[in-house]
Amino acid sequence: VGGITKSMVGLGNVDNTSDTGKPVSTAQLAALGAKAPLASPTFTGTVGGITKSMVGLGNVDNTSDTGKPVSTAQLAALNAKAPLASPTFTGTVGGITKSMVGLGNVDNTSDTGKPVSTAQLAALNAKAPLASPTFTGTVGGITKSMVGLGNVDNTADLSKPVSISQQAALDLKAPLSSPDFTGTVALPAGSTTAAPLRLTAGTNLTAASLGSVEFDGNNLYLTTNAASPTRRTVALSDTGSSSQIGLSSVVAAPLYPVVAWGDNSDGQARAPVLANVAAVAAGNSHSIALLDDGQVVEWGRSVGGTKPALTGVTDIAAGGSHNLVRQSNGRVFAWGNNTYGQSTAPTDILTAVKVAAGARHSLALLADGTVRGWGEDYLGKNAAPASLTGVTVIAIAAGQNHSLALRNNGKVVAWGDNAASQTTVPTAALSGVTAIAAGWNHNLALKLDGSVVAWGHDAGGKIDVPTAAASGVVQIAAGDTYSMALKADGTIVTWGFRAVENPVTVVPEGTTQVTQIAAGGDHALALRADSVPAQLARLDSAGRLGIGRTPLLNALEVEGNASKSTAGSWLANSDRRIKTDIESITGALDKLDQVRLVDFRYTAEYLAAHPGIEDRRYPNVIAQEFQKVFPDDVKGSGETLPDGSEILQVDTYALTIYSAAAVQELHRENRELKHKLAEQEQRLRKLERALTGK
Repeated sequence: VGGITKSMVGLGNVDNTSDTGKPVSTAQLAALGAKAPLASPTFTGTVGGITKSMVGLGNVDNTSDTGKPVSTAQLAALNAKAPLASPTFTGTVGGITKSMVGLGNVDNTSDTGKPVSTAQLAALNAKAPLASPTFTGTVGGITKSMVGLGNVDNTADLSKPVSISQQAALDLKAPLSSPDFTGTVALPAGSTTAAPLRLTAGTNLTAASLGSVEFDGNNLYLTTNAASPTRRTVALSDTGSSSQIGLSSVVAAPLYPVVAWGDNSDGQARAPVLANVAAVAAGNSHSIALLDDGQVVEWGRSVGGTKPALTGVTDIAAGGSHNLVRQSNGRVFAWGNNTYGQSTAPTDILTAVKVAAGARHSLALLADGTVRGWGEDYLGKNAAPASLTGVTVIAIAAGQNHSLALRNNGKVVAWGDNAASQTTVPTAALSGVTAIAAGWNHNLALKLDGSVVAWGHDAGGKIDVPTAAASGVVQIAAGDTYSMALKADGTIVTWGFRAVENPVTVVPEGTTQVTQIAAGGDHALALRADSVPAQLARLDSAGRLGIGRTPLLNALEVEGNASKSTAGSWLANSDRRIKTDIESITGALDKLDQVRLVDFRYTAEYLAAHPGIEDRRYPNVIAQEFQKVFPDDVKGSGETLPDGSEILQVDTYALTIYSAAAVQELHRENRELKHKLAEQEQRLRKLERALTGK
């Protein structure tokens, strides 16, 4: 059928599209716009009239998902499953591949066998190695605590403080500047290229300091004299003709550190050869010495008893005929005559600091300042008086029958026998006293001003303090009949009874640099300093030797007398084979007759220049006169007089030879005279026979 159009049938507005292709009309679109979409509809307002059954959920409870219970079927199913946390499978697990668990690309290799992946290698290449890493750029995020240095301050080495441990270690070291060493300082061994000790040239100290050694580049200096430090030149520059050593500046340990003199009837004044002596003490007829090592040496009359095996002795005392010592542990020991118990030291004394020994009693000063006594107790000389109760004693002394104590306020207290007023302390000794000494029956006290106070028995002038002991005294000692004082300059002053033989008040010559004195019955002891001017022989660059002086001309020159300990002679080469032009000496008597032998004394000026020469009369010749007879035996000495003229010296050996020749001449003349006399006697006998006819 043709010719019919859609308009003819009333469908002019209808498009000829299939139902599936028809568009949504405006009305339909408006109706649909009021409906909810099937996919994710969003309702507004209140939705009603719809039940859970309408949507096929009639059996579903209206509970939230988190509140829904586990159903019976779910529980049965879950019980057949492995839990997520720590599941434990049974039987054989199969059917699971590495792809199912998202590991399809992972190789089934152990952790230790896994290779480094490309990504890992790239990441590692961006990291620093543990061994010797080398960082570039700026390194951040690392703290000192991460590297175990949390307590370390970020200070430069030059600014770092001294730690407590470092300071403790440094305190055990000597400073480079003016170190003060203790004990023995050992120097390393030298070598052919290095000296064990080398002084750097420097400017002398502004003020002399005792014991200092200085070197200014030319001279070496040593400062001596504690009382008045004095810088002495001990080596001169070698810029002159020769390098010199000042003999008076060189010191050494004395050959005889203990000097003893006075009565020697029991050998008490003949000290043995000792070394390292710390102290001395003198008894009635014996002597003792304390050595640095705490040992005790005794000589003179034996005090009897057995000396204990002593060590660590720090103080000694010698009594009439017993000895007393104090050990470093405060104990006291005694030995010798024990008639009165003076050598039985109390065993309960454990804190003694000093000891003193009298004729027949002993005293000990304890650390608490109290005094203990034992032995003969005549007139209470052992028991400390009540005036010492509650006070502090710092020194003690013991005489024949009395005792002394010095309080810390400088007051002297005395007790015991007072027959000679020895325990009547004078006013001058009631204050300002620093040391005390007790003799047989007199006492001495040393004052702060260096003066000496004496009292008690006055026989022989032993308490008449001389002017020399009126000042500058540093130590005192009292014997039986005399008194002693040690001066600050190391010399000794004595006064009292002077015996005709071996007088104890005459101090031996050369007893100088004394540090301690001790007074016995009628003998005395002096301890010299550890270092005294050395007795040196001087050898100059020309090979000349001087003893006690600097040699000037001769191979050997001696200041003062010279001697040797055994018999013998000076020897000289006199072999016939080394001599020529030999002539016998004739006219010896006539030659000797021309020599004037004289007796003389040296002038005061010459003695002053040579203090080692004794001022006495000497037999010899006059050089100028001797020169006329023996011109070859008079020479210049190298020394000059104030007017510049040279002093002459003589070799008197010619007198010895010519004297022997003169004796030979006299012997020949005597022999000729004897021969002539024999001839005359024969003639006389012949004449007698002729006259008598016999």
